[in-house]
Amino acid sequence: MLSNTLRSIKCQSLQEEAYEIIVVDNGSKNNTQEIVRQVNQEEGKRVHYICEPNLGLHNARHAGARKSIGEILAYTDDDVVCDKNWLTALLNEYHSDEIVCVGGKILPKWEVPPPKWMRFFDPWTLCLLDYGDTVIECKWPQNPFGCNFSIRKDILFELGGFNPECMGENWIGDGEAGLLRRIYAKKYKVIYTPEAIVWHIVYSDRITPYGMRRRLSNFGAAHSCADYKLYKYSPFKLLLRSNLFLMKYIKHSLLGLCDRYMKRDIFHFREALKSYNKSRALYELRLIFDSELIKLVAREDWING
Repeated sequence: MLSNTLRSIKCQSLQEEAYEIIVVDNGSKNNTQEIVRQVNQEEGKRVHYICEPNLGLHNARHAGARKSIGEILAYTDDDVVCDKNWLTALLNEYHSDEIVCVGGKILPKWEVPPPKWMRFFDPWTLCLLDYGDTVIECKWPQNPFGCNFSIRKDILFELGGFNPECMGENWIGDGEAGLLRRIYAKKYKVIYTPEAIVWHIVYSDRITPYGMRRRLSNFGAAHSCADYKLYKYSPFKLLLRSNLFLMKYIKHSLLGLCDRYMKRDIFHFREALKSYNKSRALYELRLIFDSELIKLVAREDWING
């Protein structure tokens, strides 16, 4: 997919001299450097390649930011195809110094037709986003997603960069949402524009029962992390919340047994909700006792120093 992603960015309507393309190889083992070399043999804009050996999405994003010479950073992923007007649409919304972040639509490009039971899942569970066909100023928790996300470079460094999604075995998990939380706290403006479109490839292994259980489990940890950052719950409140999510886990387990017996396809949704609530229950419990996790979650600056 990376070659298709790069070709879509090389063919932007924005004039070539107005932007640069940087690929950050974050310890991959799938010949990324060779793919970039092959794309650079084709006509059009040159792609810059850098290697960031420290694993982690936040490390890769920050390495790209340090390499960039532009004032505005636009992030996307290697499983995305960008509309030819993607960069122009993002750039057009930076007409005020108060506007520091702009995102756009993320539409699905299905590798295989989705199973019928996927209708029970909200699009955000697959990192798809569509806030409509008019430009809006976002309000928390309306967040642009990372594969269609732009930000002023100086603001990225001012606010401490992206939060990590994971550190070793610890799922931190609020990535660009953690950065956006700080943006909103500073009263900066975040804009959604429907003209900035990317198509996100939804691979077949992402829309299996196991794939959705895993995704919802990760989201559970991310949401508990974000809530703790916002509200700084006491150990007693964390214990209460952990039990609440445990009760929800039990509820969906019982309902899931009924759905399975009745052969309802909502069963797969129940299983994913079980994973979500189990993840939250365990994460909130760890926030009482795991000093390493507490320290990681409390950290706000991941890019400076």
